[in-house]
Amino acid sequence: MSGETLLEASGAVVGLGGREILHGVDLAVHAGEVIGLIGPNGAGKSTLLSALSGDTVPSAGRIDLLGEPYTGYSAREAARARAVMLQDPTVAFAHLVRDVVQMGRAAWPRDPQADRLIVDGCLEAVGMTELQDREITTLSGGERARVAFARVMAQGARCLLLDEPTAAMDIGHQERTMVTARTLAHETAADGT
Repeated sequence: MSGETLLEASGAVVGLGGREILHGVDLAVHAGEVIGLIGPNGAGKSTLLSALSGDTVPSAGRIDLLGEPYTGYSAREAARARAVMLQDPTVAFAHLVRDVVQMGRAAWPRDPQADRLIVDGCLEAVGMTELQDREITTLSGGERARVAFARVMAQGARCLLLDEPTAAMDIGHQERTMVTARTLAHETAADGT
């Protein structure tokens, strides 16, 4: 694909607990692409996503976000450029659904009116508008996953890293989520934001 390079790994080596999990990873992700990682449990997919997100530092090689190594980014700057949805999007406290999605806006300057519109749009996109005033701890696993995806969308990052985003969802919401992800990828490629 010819879009801007959002993420690039060059010879990345990642280990956990003294064991090398990934060796010599070379990968480029461009604007407009939706890439899926497929492999057996324990193959290192989540470890790769952790490294690509900047949460795990490679012991060798490098990983760049928008052409810069993660060391060149503050946490806020990285959060504006990439958003991460973990495999288990557990929220330990009884926050309202709307408040969890609103947390995605934390990296940006506060603008209550714009934030409200963004959060409303994200809740609508995942079909959670009706449940926005519920405590997240009362939701099913699939509903919590939809809230986590809405939070990632609200973050407004150019690059989304989603670790098994649809695993807990029913088939209809799996499809809706993947269509939304594809739409976001196309929009990122089209407007360069």
